Amino acid sequence: MFDSGYSETQFGREGADVKLAWVIVPEATRAGLPYSELLAESLIASWYGLGRWITGAEMPLREVRFRHAAPEDTLPFSAFFGCPVRFSAGENALLFSATLLAQPLVQADSELNLAMCAEARKVIARRGGDTGIATLVRQILVSLMPKCEATLKHVAAGMGITPRTLQRRLAGADFSFQAILADTRRELAQVYLRDPALTALDVALLLGYAEQSSFTRAFRNWFATTPSDWRAAR
Repeated sequence: MFDSGYSETQFGREGADVKLAWVIVPEATRAGLPYSELLAESLIASWYGLGRWITGAEMPLREVRFRHAAPEDTLPFSAFFGCPVRFSAGENALLFSATLLAQPLVQADSELNLAMCAEARKVIARRGGDTGIATLVRQILVSLMPKCEATLKHVAAGMGITPRTLQRRLAGADFSFQAILADTRRELAQVYLRDPALTALDVALLLGYAEQSSFTRAFRNWFATTPSDWRAAR
C-alpha cells in the first residue's frame, strides 16, 4: 500500500533552517489511499534516529510537525525528539539548523562510495537499448537517489530544463520517468546487494528509499523474493 508512488521526501530551506518533509503525492490522495498516522510518526522518528546514528552525535531539532491531530498524551513525543512537537501542522516534517549538514558521517567510506558510483556507471553503460535522454536521466538518478531526490523535478533541474520539457522528451523517446527510475533501482539493487559490506538498509538508502520496508516491498515485486534471500542464494 505504501510503495514508491505513494509518497516522496522533500528537502528544502525554511528561513535559516532545513526542513525534511514526508509528503503524500496528490495521485495517491486522488486514488483514495489512506493516510496513516502511525506510518508518519514512525518515519519521522526513524529519520531522527538515522541522523544520530550516521553522525554518531546528538542531532538537536528545532521543531517536529505532524499533519494529524495530537494524541491525548504528547509528552512522549517531546521527550523523544527533545524539541517542540506540533500536531495539526498541515505537514509531516522535522526542522533543524542548516549547520548540521556539515556534520561528518562516522560511517562514511569514500572508497566504497567511489566504487559504487563506478559500478553504477558501468551498469548504465551496458544498456544498449537506451536513447541519449534515458541514459542521461539514469546517470543523474544515480547521484540523486542517495539524497532522496530521485524526482522528475530534481532530474530536470540537473539537466537545466523544466519538468514538463523532460516529460515531453522522454515521451518522444517512448520512455516514462517512473519506468526509468524503477528500472534503474532494480538493476542497481542487484549490484549493491552483491557487496557484502552493504546492509539491506544501506542499499535501500543508496536507492533513495526513505525506509527499508519500502525497498523490501519493491524488491519482492521485482524478483518475488526478499533482498536477504536473494543475497543468500548468490
